[in-house]
Amino acid sequence: MTTTGPRLPAQQQDGVRVVGPDQGQIAGAEDAAMMIKISSDETDGRWALLAGSSAPGFESGLHRHAEGAKGFHVIEGTYEFYADGRWLDVGAGDTVFVPAGSVHGFRAGPNGGRGLVIYPGRQERWFAQVAEAGGPAAIGAAAAAISASHGVTQCGPLPPR
Repeated sequence: MTTTGPRLPAQQQDGVRVVGPDQGQIAGAEDAAMMIKISSDETDGRWALLAGSSAPGFESGLHRHAEGAKGFHVIEGTYEFYADGRWLDVGAGDTVFVPAGSVHGFRAGPNGGRGLVIYPGRQERWFAQVAEAGGPAAIGAAAAAISASHGVTQCGPLPPR
């Protein structure tokens, strides 16, 4: 994409701002690094935008968001995406729409991947809370309680393909 004119500074100007590549709130680490670029606090609770990267073979596990649809846009790499009983192969340039309540999850391809995710309002806080608690591996059984407090239901591992 080509832009014209001067780039706005990273700080806000009259409500408009540019969030640079390394700017945002870190909300994940290890195999699934996430960064909150626009929080739902900035959108009156409607949605949040996160940038993420996944290590090769990373699996999210199955889950569902009761209150709001979710969108994934793949920037780089490939993913096997599971939604409502079927597998989808997606790659750079593809966008996946997941309606509210749909059980879904993904597995990163052999080279990993990067993408943007639009989350339902306030659900990006799940990432921040899990990161503050030490990450998914450290919290174990507490993951279900953290998820429930954000309207997310954990539904188990991805099924075999």
